Amino acid sequence: MCGFFVVKSKSKNFKINKNKFIFCTKMMKHRGPDELKFHFEDNVYFGFNRLSIVDGSENGSQPFLSERKDKVLVFNGEIYNAQKLRNSELIEKNFKGYSDTEVLMKLYEKNNENILNQINGMFAFLIFDKNKDSLFVARDQFGIKPLYYYEDKDIFIFSSEIKPIIRYTKKKILSDESII
Repeated sequence: MCGFFVVKSKSKNFKINKNKFIFCTKMMKHRGPDELKFHFEDNVYFGFNRLSIVDGSENGSQPFLSERKDKVLVFNGEIYNAQKLRNSELIEKNFKGYSDTEVLMKLYEKNNENILNQINGMFAFLIFDKNKDSLFVARDQFGIKPLYYYEDKDIFIFSSEIKPIIRYTKKKILSDESII
C-alpha cells in the first residue's frame, strides 16, 4: 500500500497552495511509512507516501522521474508481470534498479497510453508528461487500488484516498446521486 496526492492547476495563473498540499499528502502517512517525498513543477504538485516492498532503494522512490526528467510517475500497486516485461523487447534494458515503478515508466516512454493491455497487476497510477502538459491516469480493471479525483474550473486533483481531496478543497464533493 502506498499513497499519492497530485494537484494540477489548469492555468499558469492559478497558484497551488503548497502548505495545504504538503499537509494533505501527510494525511496519508499510514499508507506509506517508509518515505515521504514531493516533486513540484510550475503547475503540478506530486506527493507520495511510500511503503517499500519491491526494491526499497532510492531507485524505487516516487515521484519517479524519467531519465530525461520530462515525465513524472506516481504509482500505487504491483505489476505482476514486471520481470517478464523487463526481459521483453517492449522496453529498453538500461535499468537502475529492480522496481516495477521503473518498468512502468520505461514501458510508458516506449508505448505511451498503449500500455494498459501489456501490464498485469493491481494498480493506480498517474504519469505527467511535461512536454505535452498532459496527465495519463489509469487504474486496474478491477479497481483493486483506489483512485479518487476531483475537478473544478481551476484544478484537477488525484489521490489514493478521498480525505486529502476533501481537506484540500474544503467542499462537499459527494452528492446523493454519486453514492449507489
